[in-house]
Amino acid sequence: MSVFECERVHGVGPGEILSRLISSRYSVRGFKENLVERATVERLVHQASQAPSWCNTQPWQVYYIAGDTLEKLRVSLLQAARDRDSDPDIPFTREYPQPYFARKKEADSELMRARNIANTDYRGIVEGIYANWRFFGAPQALVLTVPHALLPYALLDLGCFLQNLLLGMVAEGLGACPQASIAEYPQAIRRHVDIPTGQAIACGVSFGVPDNAVPANRCRTQRIPVSSVITYRDE
Repeated sequence: MSVFECERVHGVGPGEILSRLISSRYSVRGFKENLVERATVERLVHQASQAPSWCNTQPWQVYYIAGDTLEKLRVSLLQAARDRDSDPDIPFTREYPQPYFARKKEADSELMRARNIANTDYRGIVEGIYANWRFFGAPQALVLTVPHALLPYALLDLGCFLQNLLLGMVAEGLGACPQASIAEYPQAIRRHVDIPTGQAIACGVSFGVPDNAVPANRCRTQRIPVSSVITYRDE
């Protein structure tokens, strides 16, 4: 049913539907074993591809991973993380100035509270971090790339594509977690996925049916007020 049909049948307008989708999205870190049908994945990617891009370059590429390939990739990424074999295609942010560090710290604390992990629970903290490279147990995942030749602005285009993709998943009753963490170890990914070196690995997306029994899925992070975001100069 289209958003316009929803408006006619249920009296819910497109603006309200979009608002509900946006407010319903959160980072899912625990999944059921259900595989998402390939036709659904392709529909979601098609919808996401309606995103704007500079000169309509549409620079995004999507690599779908599941089954034995995903299991092997989990092992390789975890080993690369333990070995600290970091060599990302796109340089990572290593230091966060204020106020960004405070927001990061609060988000970390929210996730630890949801997982019921104490600040002194070193093993729990490490296992929570390692969950990133296990794709949070998702039965399938995506790796998103853009051409090196179009950096850095292709990342703006990819961000538009990614947000479309995430909202499309919410509309399908699915959940997802965008992950920069996996991009820290591109050599581990390329060991199992044929991604040309001319494509920069930007992030991963773990996705599937959310498992509400997983404590991490209770985590919700706060957003700063609009007054802290927008500046008016219209005198």
